[in-house]
Amino acid sequence: MPVNSRLPDKQSLLQLASISFIGRVLGRVFSYALIVVISRGLGSEALGRFTLGIVLVRVGSTVANFGLETTMRKYVPTYRSRGKSEKITGLVIGGIVFSILGGAIITLLLYLFIDQYNPFFNRSATGPIKILLLSIPFLAVIKALDATTLGYDETRYSVYIRDFGQEGITLLLIGLMIFQVGTETGIAIGYVVAMAGTMVIAIIATQRVGGFDSFPSISFEFKEWVPYTLVTIFASVTQLAIGWTDILVLSMFVTSGPVGEYQAAYQTSALLTFALVAVNSIFPSIASRLYEKDQMDNLRQLYQTLVKWTGALTVTSVTYVVLLPVEILSIFGTGFQNATQVLILLAIAQGVVALVGPAGYILLMTGRERIEMVNNVVLSCINLVGNLFLVPSYGILGAAIATGVSLSLLNIARFAEIRYLFGFSLSLGDILKVLSPVLPVAIAVFVVRSMTHGYILTLVTAAIFGGVVFILLSYKFITDENDEMLLEAV
Repeated sequence: MPVNSRLPDKQSLLQLASISFIGRVLGRVFSYALIVVISRGLGSEALGRFTLGIVLVRVGSTVANFGLETTMRKYVPTYRSRGKSEKITGLVIGGIVFSILGGAIITLLLYLFIDQYNPFFNRSATGPIKILLLSIPFLAVIKALDATTLGYDETRYSVYIRDFGQEGITLLLIGLMIFQVGTETGIAIGYVVAMAGTMVIAIIATQRVGGFDSFPSISFEFKEWVPYTLVTIFASVTQLAIGWTDILVLSMFVTSGPVGEYQAAYQTSALLTFALVAVNSIFPSIASRLYEKDQMDNLRQLYQTLVKWTGALTVTSVTYVVLLPVEILSIFGTGFQNATQVLILLAIAQGVVALVGPAGYILLMTGRERIEMVNNVVLSCINLVGNLFLVPSYGILGAAIATGVSLSLLNIARFAEIRYLFGFSLSLGDILKVLSPVLPVAIAVFVVRSMTHGYILTLVTAAIFGGVVFILLSYKFITDENDEMLLEAV
């Protein structure tokens, strides 16, 4: 069977983006709701301990994945364009085996040494975290297979895996455990079961897109993709470290309560990049395809268009958060207002990330993975040093400063590199278009805040009015007649 016989001959980026956008928004809502449910049900201390456990799971699964998540995104579309289905099947099966074996080893090592890392909770509290560690092999496989479906440009299956499976099922099972059991052990069990179920969904989705079509005819091209994998694993781990070093360092110097407050603020700021997350889910395979065909002008124009829209959406959302931090943190319950300044700093940093867009994937998909590895290693070190220096004195605010600065510097470096290497940049007109909604939306939110009482009413009303203002301004100032033509052409 031909490699892409199950797929349309051509899907536009608009179609892929719409599916991915809706899915990623729902996924982010599910993830955010999970934090709210845990904080409301068990308190900030339980949220802090759960957060540390999830950090260990995600770091462990990334290491166990051997960088295959990025490798799948690069080589699946490459092999498809060459008609090498047997190589895709070999890559997929190799990815599953490596992920399971690596996950089992990492789980065992962390399980044996978890009691040695016991900074802010008593030894009996490590039980739920040890249970969470059992999900590492499942999550490693999920990452590899999710990337495989994206390599086939099948964003709907990625939505099924990551958003409805990994996020939706987790929210459902943990919510049930909190309601029925009401313990941290219960939510740990719920998480592991959710990851196991999601892995099954990922395997089925991979079979549906054609990842196993050539079986038992398989070609393991280890010499081709293993060197790439070995490079990208460092980039993947160090990039993850930038996002989670703050939690690990905080756990060494503060109690679990402030860690939970920080996590609430961080996840709120991460929610702002929903548009960029949607773009990043489909952009790598498209960038790889355009680079393979030597269509760099199309790639440059595509990058500029995507940054204009993701930047405008995110900067507008940042404005909303900066003006309503107390009201937003009230969603999590009492005691979370201590993280107000943390939320503002992290929100601004996420705005910088969105303004740069998928620059890191451009480096990875155009043979500059070593540059991206250096970026992540250097900024991981800066982030670690910054957290170790600032957290002992300033607590969660110090973690926010170190993490926000690191995220901003990393993305500024990426932008400078793609501008130097490929001439990618934004015109002054595009920058002004991105920033055009900020002042009008800020005025709308400020007026609503001054006229309403109660955090729920204020948040909902401000979101409605701010959203209407953004839509009107987008239609007038941001929309370009060339945008849709370009996206359809890709």
